[in-house]
This record gives sequence, C-alpha cells and structure tokens, in this order.
Amino acid sequence: MKITRLFPYLLVTLFSCCLLCAQGRPRVINGKQCELKNGALYVDGKWQFMKSARVVGHFSDPAVTQIWIDRMPMYKKLGYTNIVLVCHWRVFDTQGTGEVPASSVEPLRRLVDTINAQGMFASLAVETYSLGAVVPEGFWKNMPAQQAVTSDGKPAIDTDHKSEARMPSFCDEAYLEASRNFIANLTRQMADKNFLYCETSTHPHYMGTTDIDYNAAAKKAYDAWRKDNTGAPLFPATFPIRDTFLKNKHWNRFRAERLAAWINGEIAALRENSSDKNIWIAVDYFDNGEGNQRRLGDAQVFLNSLGDLQIMQVYWNRHHPALKLDDKAYGAVYKVMKEKNVSWAVTESNSLGFEPLTPKETEACMKSTIRHGTQFGWEFHSVDPGLPTSQYDADWNPRANMAVVDKQWDKWLKEIEKALKR
Repeated sequence: MKITRLFPYLLVTLFSCCLLCAQGRPRVINGKQCELKNGALYVDGKWQFMKSARVVGHFSDPAVTQIWIDRMPMYKKLGYTNIVLVCHWRVFDTQGTGEVPASSVEPLRRLVDTINAQGMFASLAVETYSLGAVVPEGFWKNMPAQQAVTSDGKPAIDTDHKSEARMPSFCDEAYLEASRNFIANLTRQMADKNFLYCETSTHPHYMGTTDIDYNAAAKKAYDAWRKDNTGAPLFPATFPIRDTFLKNKHWNRFRAERLAAWINGEIAALRENSSDKNIWIAVDYFDNGEGNQRRLGDAQVFLNSLGDLQIMQVYWNRHHPALKLDDKAYGAVYKVMKEKNVSWAVTESNSLGFEPLTPKETEACMKSTIRHGTQFGWEFHSVDPGLPTSQYDADWNPRANMAVVDKQWDKWLKEIEKALKR
C-alpha cells in the first residue's frame, strides 16, 4: 500500500519538535536496558563506549550479504560493539516509488540476526540522496522534470564527488514522497528487529562546488515561505542568479530550513513503522571548516531547525582539505544545544575515515574528539578488509593509523572515562 507523506515542511518541523519530550528515553534493546544520559550510553546501568563499524553493501543481494555475515565474528573479535548498516535507496527499490518488497530485505534481516547473535548492536542508516548517487534510475524515468537546477539555470549533477549523478530537489514533493515511502517501507519490513539507533541520510547538504537549487519547485516553496518573512527578496526571474541573491540572508535562511525539514521528514518516516516509537535517531552535521553557506544555507538555522534527534554526528572533525583539528563544528553544535536546552550525544560521522592520516595525526584526531565531549562512541569507515581505503589489510591487520586505536583500546577507554567523570 502506498504511503503518502506530503506534509508541508514547516508542519513536519513543528511535529518533530513537539516530540522532544521523548528525547533519550530509556529503551530495552535485545533484552538490555539502554539509556542515553549526558551524552553517554549506559547498558544495564554501566557506561559503554561504542566502537562502531560503518558498512555499506548491496544488502538485498544474498551472496553479497553472506560475505558480511561471515565477517561478523571477526568484527566481534576486533572489539566492535555496533555495526551501522548503510542502506541505499536504489538497492532495495529500483523503480523509485518507495516500495520495498519483502524478498529484498530478507538478506538484511539475516545480517541483523547474525550481528545480534554475536552480542553486538545493529544500527540502521538510510541513504536517499548522496548528491543524487543513490536515487533509483526508475525515479528519473518516471519523473525526469524533478531534477534540481543550478544558479546558471542548468540541470544539477554531482560535481562534488564527480559522479555526475542527477540531483533531486529538496523542494520537490515527488522526491520527498518517494524517498520517505522507501524509508517507511524499509523500517516496516524491519519492524521486529531491534536497532541501537536509526540514522538519516548521510551528511545532509547542498553541493559545495555549485549553487543549487533554483528549479520551479524551489521557486514555489520559496514564494510561499516569503509571504511570512518580511524583507525576503523576490525569487529571480532570470539566470544566472546574481551573488546578491545567492548570499542574501533570507534566501539562506530558507535553504537551511528546507534542508532541516527534509531531515525532519526522514526522522518521521523512520519512526512511522518502527515497533519502538522512541527509537534513537542520529543526524549528521556537515561542517568542513570552510564557509558553509553554499552547503547549508545558514548553518545555525539548520541546526536550530532540526527536530527530534538524540545523537549528533559531526563531520568533519578535521578541517578539509587541510585536515587540521576542528573546533568550529563542535562549537556550533554545543551553541544550539544550549539554546534549545537539549542534550544530544555528540559524536562523529566517521571518527576515522578515508583520510590518509599518519599515526601521529590519528592520535591527535582521537584526542580532539575526547576534548570535544565524545562519550558515546567512535565510528570507523571503511572496514572492508583489503580495500585500498580500508582500515584493515586483507588479513585483518590494522593499518598504521587504525593500529593507533586497536592496539591501544584499553588506554583510550581509560582516557575517555576520565573525561566522562570530569
């Protein structure tokens, strides 16, 4: 049955904000009493710091998924306590309607069972955007006019990752409905499974190399928003869009609110069919240390407009591309937490990721996360052994930067626990 989810975006935002009373509510997960308290996770009354492996796979394919199933004992041996399963929209729904056949999730269900049997938590991450790379081809065949438009008036393609994937618009109701249908239907098929948390689409942001979005749907949404925002300029009638509009504070407030409303809609979709309506939600904050107006609009407005989440994952925890340690992103998050009087568990999206760090740089990076209050856990990606970008070689030996973590895990836990007690 098709699920319609075309709430006006402000209504979605307000609805999500009203659910803040459920933030961090204790839950029973796989028979264990779990609680988020002051940014830390307690399992059966004891503090537990998560070592999370972020895995991306074709989890509707039985053969591919079996490879991951066979790896789970090794992740357990390496001390991982949480496996984050990243589920791409196009993997489960080739037509782009949001329908998720039960047969397509059967391999994923077996993988979750295996993770739990190993005594680890499983977490579910959905991906419906990724600058267009995970949008099913069928969506474009059915609705080719819904592509985002650049400030030059051209159809938007991914120039950040150079995939040249077509990019949908956050203002387009067809994209929002189809992508949220996918999330709601996926979680319906997994409703009997226990997850530590569910995560919205990775690194929510507009492109950083090209200004978007200026299609008809964006104009329609902005014109409606403008009626309640005195001083907001008219939407430009011609291309290219001038800098005075691109950098206008009202336009960038609208863009930030729209971005947050997209995420709030995903939060609502994740909870819609979950057996646990208080499932914890993780959201990424993409801050790479540069001027973020092109990516986020007004960054503080974006953070302030987010609704019912429990875990805030900062990305980057290093400035890009210089890879200097970052204070700016964490500072923005803590500022909003204070203003909203919320207590998110602050951690990182990819505490250690693809960056070619030396052991010395890795140690400084991990210490920086502790200094910035990370008490929930660390996330590692890629952990697919043998890949050039993996933290492990083909024989599961940690590469030089990962060895800084794995071979000193007890030392790190003592340092984190010391910070927890301060």
